Amino acid sequence: MELVAVVQVSLEPEWFRLDLPERKKWQRDLLQAITASEEVSCSWFDAEAWTGKFTDFSLCEFEDLDSYNSLWGDLRRHPFLSTPFAFASRVVMGMELAAESFPEPPPLTPAPLVCTNCGHHLKAIAKFCGGCGSVNAYHQGVPGP
Repeated sequence: MELVAVVQVSLEPEWFRLDLPERKKWQRDLLQAITASEEVSCSWFDAEAWTGKFTDFSLCEFEDLDSYNSLWGDLRRHPFLSTPFAFASRVVMGMELAAESFPEPPPLTPAPLVCTNCGHHLKAIAKFCGGCGSVNAYHQGVPGP
């Protein structure tokens, strides 16, 4: 079963106060920590230009929840998150649903039309019940030809 987590990350003002070479060093170090896990595949995305709620997000794919938890346990202790230059502001998790895991829906068959007075089966175009002569409730208010 494929599991996915979208981790929204907010960068703190301290991060932006670092000069560019220092930020590049931190990014390389963080990337090395993220890619260390063979069981969890993560990609990092910039979102700052498109939303004001978070600056970046990470998309993590994994099959074992313990591996994912272990990776983020290590990352929480990493200086990038513990300094803190950033924090995980929201995590959304889900799992892949395979089409074959859904049962086949039953075939659609229209419910039989039945006279509400006597229970006689009606044709869809019948204006009156052939059993008791009452007006077909399904056609009340519908003008005839």
